[in-house]
Parts: sequence; structure tokens; C-alpha cells
Amino acid sequence: MDDAAVAVATLEPEREPAVAVGVEGHPAPRQVLDDTGRLLDEHARGRRSHCPATRPQRVLQMQLDAVIGGQRRCQPALRPVARGLRELGGGDERHVRAVAGGAERGVKAGGTGADYHQLPLAVAGQSGHAPVPYRDMPPRPVFLSHPSSLEHDTGDHPEAVRRIEAIDALLAREDWLGYERVSSPAVERSVLERVHSAAYVDTVAAASQGGGGRLDVDTVLSAGSYTAALHACGGAVELVRRLVEEGAGKVGFSAHRPPGHHALPGRAMGFCLFNNVAVAGRHALAALGVERILILDWDVHHGNGTNDIFWESDEVLFVSIHQSPLYPGSGRVYERGHGSGRGYTVNLPVPPGSGDETFVSLVRDVVLPLARAHRPELILVSAGYDAHGDDPLADCTVTDAGFAAMTALVRDLGAELGAPVGCVLEGGYDVDVLARCVAVTMRTLASASPAGSNLDADTGAVPVHPLAGQAIARLSPLWPDTWPHVSPEPRM
Repeated sequence: MDDAAVAVATLEPEREPAVAVGVEGHPAPRQVLDDTGRLLDEHARGRRSHCPATRPQRVLQMQLDAVIGGQRRCQPALRPVARGLRELGGGDERHVRAVAGGAERGVKAGGTGADYHQLPLAVAGQSGHAPVPYRDMPPRPVFLSHPSSLEHDTGDHPEAVRRIEAIDALLAREDWLGYERVSSPAVERSVLERVHSAAYVDTVAAASQGGGGRLDVDTVLSAGSYTAALHACGGAVELVRRLVEEGAGKVGFSAHRPPGHHALPGRAMGFCLFNNVAVAGRHALAALGVERILILDWDVHHGNGTNDIFWESDEVLFVSIHQSPLYPGSGRVYERGHGSGRGYTVNLPVPPGSGDETFVSLVRDVVLPLARAHRPELILVSAGYDAHGDDPLADCTVTDAGFAAMTALVRDLGAELGAPVGCVLEGGYDVDVLARCVAVTMRTLASASPAGSNLDADTGAVPVHPLAGQAIARLSPLWPDTWPHVSPEPRM
């Protein structure tokens, strides 16, 4: 087989979602890394070297958008294990250019167009001088935040106050990019407990009120952490409420800390206390009349908490693009959900060195066709920026322009399906990169592509990546007619 990870599926049965030891237990936990492979220890030993860029950074100006695009090339300080590279079938991408935005043309629901093997990368706008057709003014985008994020004091830690300070400073200089600023409410306890157990919520509250400490080897609490986590979760919930209320065309960004996508129903994990995007999604399903949701997680670490929370649900299509091998050790290709949720959990692991070409192809060629088949009424992105080439905690090489291109594809998917789009901040630990990429994402979200635009990219076409082709073959039996020109792999 082309993908050795698929071969593993014949030897290892599908496993139930991981719920590690904590307030709640589970009779069949899925494997995560042991203490020797925990996040902080792993990163301390495997931190990437910061060699100088070998290619000058450049700015790609478009008629309707401006997207910063640059690439820096570094070799990781520690080489990845050989098995991981063989399993994932990827490689270092040395000649990738990516730009933002635009809409796919000629693609019907359930298909990928006439020739899915040579789809061009989306662009920010048309570079010619043809008149732009008139369209109604879209709803004003919304930005949710709260000062309590600054009170979650983790000390000398990658997930620190300076992350939010850098984002706020850059956005303030840019007049918040025209977004409506909203102060996030604290999440209601009843909403929070749709995902997290009452006992676990009480544990976090008591630990924080007692002055803080550690909930696990990676996850630090201070006296202000519980309040910050309530507002981080409440910001995501309020974002979703506003998106659903205003409907098609509405976009927004919820920027808080602590992040959330590792948090399990009964346990903190990987810097995360409450699973912000999962609580918001569950609230949309339970209280806002939404029936189908897409959650795309492009943080470099697998969103194991979100994965597990929706493991048996066919209401949420959860797709994670993440580096492997890397913390938390989950997110293998054969982890596909269970029961009615089988096929609605889609894990797309990529090897170290993966960059724009890999990530953009996986979004365009795998996520978008799946979403057209699922037809979500709400699209949420777990927006982590630690897959960037300059981030110190991983070894992927995505650029600012790569994040812009992924954002544009998701934005245009929302426009095509009539679904609002919201981003919820996850990771990203080079604070300058983080602030810049949040701004690029927000700018791209808010810039509607002109009617009649196409995907002609000034930098040329980006082919379907081999990892995307392998994923399509794996998923075709579970999603028939989604890729009509593909011969599926045998059902596992």
C-alpha cells in the first residue's frame, strides 16, 4: 500500500476515544504518549533550530487583498523517526508558494470538478482590471476577546500571556481590521456541562481558587485561570450564537487563552482546560437549531479532545490536519469514529517538514469535498498557528500565505454552502508569527471574493498532494460519490 498507516489498520482494531486518568474514566482508553513523551518534555528535547532564512520574505499584493507570503527553511534539530516518515509518505517541501483567497469554480456538491489531479491554489482576487460585479455588503465581522486571558498566569511557559498581548498590539495598530469588538461573556455552567462533567469543572474551579498549580505535567493554573477559561469558552459560544443568528456571510474570530482542543470531558491536557470549540459546537446543536457542523482543526497537534467528544456523532464532521509523530500521539488515519459517527472523524496526519502545498491540498482536495457531502450549517476552525515554519514547538513549514490560502478556501466554502464561518484560537508559540497569522486569517475571512472570480494563481497551480490522494482513497468507501473519479481502497 502507498500509505503504511493503512496497513497498520489491518493489524490494530479501531479503538474507542481516549479518556485519560482524571475525574472521569473510560473502560477502553485510546493510547496517548506516556510521561516521557509529554508535550513540554518532548518540545524541550526537540526544539527546532532557528537557522537564517535562505529565501527573502516578500509581500504578494492583490487587487482586493494583501497577504504576507514568505518562507523560511530550517532543518529540525532532531530528525523524525524513520517509521513516522515511511508511514505518512510525505517529504520536505522546498519550492512551495501559496497565496490567499478566491472561490473554486465549476465544482459541484459531492464532487471535485472535472480534473481533481490539477486544481490550482486559490488566490486573493483577480490581478486583471475587469470590473468587479456589485454584491451586497456582507455582515460586519466580529472579534471576541476578554481581558481575563491576561490573568491566566502560566509563568515561563510556551502558552503565556505574551501570546494575547502580541495579538492585541498588532490588531490595535490595524484598527482591529474593521471587526466589531465584543467582550466575551463567561460561559454558563449548564452550557459547559454539555461537554465537561460537573466534577471536573469543580476541580478546575477549586484548583484555581486555591491559588493554582498543575493539573498535569503540561497544564498550569493560576488564581485567574478558571475565570479566563470561562470567558475563553464563553467567547466561542457567543461567537457561534452571533454567527448562527446572522447566518450566511457572517464571519468571526474568538481569540482567548487558554486554548481548548486537547481538553477531554473529565481532564485537562496539553495547555487546555475546557474544550472551547467543542462546547460551542455542542451548544449550537443543542440550543441554536443547527443540525450539521464542520470543525476543521489545523493546529499542528492533533485535537484529541474534540476528536473524542464527537467520536460517535454524525452531526459534527471533525477533520484534523496535524504533524505525526508528535504530541499527543493520537490522530492516526484509522481513527474514524464509531457507531453513527463512523466516517465523521477524519484524521489527516502529515510528516515533519510538511508545508503549504500539503496543508492547502488537504483542505482543498479532502476537506472541501467532504464538507459538500456533509453540508454543514456552521463551519468552525480550531485555528492554531504552530504549523508555521518559525514556530518553536513543531517541525512543519506552513507560511503566512499558506494560512491565508486555507482560510480563503474555508471562507468560500461557507459562502457556497450558506454557512457562517468562525475561528477559535488554539496554539501558536512564536508570538510575532502568531499575531501576524491571526491578522492574516481575519483579513482573509473578511474579504469576500468577487463574484465570478476564479482560481488562477499568479504563482502557478498546486497539484493534489500524495497524502491527499491517499486520504481520498481511504475515505471513498465511507463517503461514496464524493470523489467519483477515484478508485477507493478496500473497506477496512
